[in-house]
Amino acid sequence: MKKLQEYVSSFDGNSLPEAHSILNANAKLICIEAANEAKIAYCRGMDRSTAGSRMMPEKKLLEAHIKHGITALNIFDKCPKIGTADVRSRALAKLQEDINAELERYKRLNQAKKVTGCASAMTACGDSVLLGVGLGAAASGAAAVTYWTLQTGLVSAGIVAIPISLATLFVVWLYVSAKPHIDDCLKKEPQ
Repeated sequence: MKKLQEYVSSFDGNSLPEAHSILNANAKLICIEAANEAKIAYCRGMDRSTAGSRMMPEKKLLEAHIKHGITALNIFDKCPKIGTADVRSRALAKLQEDINAELERYKRLNQAKKVTGCASAMTACGDSVLLGVGLGAAASGAAAVTYWTLQTGLVSAGIVAIPISLATLFVVWLYVSAKPHIDDCLKKEPQ
């Protein structure tokens, strides 16, 4: 609707418009449509890049912005170059403003994912509280069982304690590694 209003506003007045103004009105409409397509492509790309539940580092967010911004500019550049250069440059400036506004929105969304607290910070860094607890428990258990077996003279129990502690570590690691993937699979809707 906005595009149509922009187009119709070019012909306001009592006299017939000149051919040049008709060409510029059509060029303006084409540029607005190309800018809209470019902005949609940028937003889709940024949505895919920032879809995770964890905060992205600022550098990666800016890399995604540059990548999808270039894609958007390439889409806009495919728009036919008709009419005056002023029409095209105004549409390009508006597209750049829109993309910068969207970047600020993505920065705010990314900042909202910022974690607080020790456990959340460890999770955001790729570690899990369970991994730390599991590693600590397994190492402590292995040390305690080894000490106990050496004190009682049961060497074979110490040999059994090490594989048990390693198996515990493996199970904790497997759980921590697989949980995000399982959560992602459960969140996806069937297509």
